[in-house]
Amino acid sequence: MRIGPSIRYWRENKNMTYYRLAKDSGIDADYIKKIENSTEDNEPNIKIETLDRLARALGVPASNLIGNNEESMYLTKREKDLITVFRRFGKEAQDAFVNIMELVSDKRE
Repeated sequence: MRIGPSIRYWRENKNMTYYRLAKDSGIDADYIKKIENSTEDNEPNIKIETLDRLARALGVPASNLIGNNEESMYLTKREKDLITVFRRFGKEAQDAFVNIMELVSDKRE
């Protein structure tokens, strides 16, 4: 996964402008635009420090920006909230929750 589209996704997901992300990260807005609009052929080399500053400003782990799991990048806010709550449960509660969700989804079909 390329970093540019990932940064754009998270910036838009957080309803941030280039300028707000630039201000919060201390990185020039034009450079952020260049990263987001890059193609595979012209993607700039991004320093780890820059990636970390962007991730912090976006409020996401830097690993989200390098896109190890492309599917999770496109979760809705509601789906992400559900995962966050789910992770707070212990194993037994998670199993019970999954069973309940399966029962509910079976009744909808």
